[in-house]
Order: sequence, then C-alpha cells, then structure tokens
Amino acid sequence: KAIDEYNKIEENNGKTVALCEKKIMTYLNLNDTAKIIEEVDELLKSDTTEINNILFAASIYNYILHDSLKAVSYFDKAYDLDSSSDLVISSRLTYFSDTNDSIALHNEIENAIKNPDVSIESKSTILRQLIDVSYNDSDKMNNIKEYYSLLSATHPNEGIVHLESSAVLLYLKDYEAANKELSLAIEADSTNEQYWVNYINTSTLTEN
Repeated sequence: KAIDEYNKIEENNGKTVALCEKKIMTYLNLNDTAKIIEEVDELLKSDTTEINNILFAASIYNYILHDSLKAVSYFDKAYDLDSSSDLVISSRLTYFSDTNDSIALHNEIENAIKNPDVSIESKSTILRQLIDVSYNDSDKMNNIKEYYSLLSATHPNEGIVHLESSAVLLYLKDYEAANKELSLAIEADSTNEQYWVNYINTSTLTEN
C-alpha cells in the first residue's frame, strides 16, 4: 500500500510537508477525514514553530476540510510567529482574497505596509499584484492609490515608491498628483534618469 511506503520513508527521513501532502491525498481518495486530521496534527507536533508546517495545516483545513475557523487559527499562528514573512503575508492575502473577506484583506495590506520589518520590495510586490487583478476596475485602483499614499508616507525617501505611486495616479488621470509624486522621487534620487523622463512627460499633461 502507498501509505505503508510513505511511512517507511518517513521513518528514515522524518516528517515533511511534501510527504505529508502525498499521504493526505491518499486518505482523501479513501474519504478518510480522520486520518487527514491525524496526519496534519502529527506534522505540526514534529516542529511546532515551523511556519511551512503551520501554513500547510491552514491550507488543508481551508481547501480540503473546509473548516475556515481552524484555517484562520493557523494563519494567525503563523503571523504571530513571523509577521514580516513574505510567505506568511502572501498566504494570508490569498486566503482573504479567496474568501472575499475585503475587510481582513484591507487590514492585512495596511499592516504589511506599516510593518517596518517588511521590506519595501515585498510591499511593492503586494501592491503590484493587486494592480494586476484590479487594472480594469477604477474603484479598486482608487483603493490602491490610497495604499500607495500610505506607502509613500511610510517610506518618503524611496524614489521607487513614488514612481510606482505616480503610475497609479496617471491611470486615474490625476496628473497633478502624479507629477508631485515624481518630484518626490527626484528629491529622493536626482540621478535617476527614469524619474526625470517621467516627470517631464507628466508635466506636459498638467499643462493641457
């Protein structure tokens, strides 16, 4: 039996998410919910502070066992262990997006932007991913504008933040605000040619 083979491997190599997933898929085919829960519990007990294990448990409870309360408890546990982890933040954002929990999603984004331990690159990635799925929705793009406003205020000396913020403002045809963001980008780094080119191009729009 497949499970017996998996157990032998586990005895030699210890519990891993990859092996646990294979066993759970086998139990799922057998409609053995009790064994799935047991497998998740054993993985968690093998290392109670391993974030990958905790997030895996959250995904199993969400997508397979359909227990949202349990899933959220594990997403929260992962967050409590490391609130600046890219993996934790992206997993939580995906969950709140999939469950259409707009309030939790909004709070998660704001908390990530305000968190000094989250890198600027990670914060920008979060907002760029939002843009990718919101580009044709002006209401959502207006929300993203507010997130960039917060990000600009949180990191006033980062030119790239002002550049990205200006792109959203240009999309919304707020040319004066976009021009202001580009001037701030230049203040942050006057040697960046792209900032100057965008600033000049946007200046012509404000004159029309």
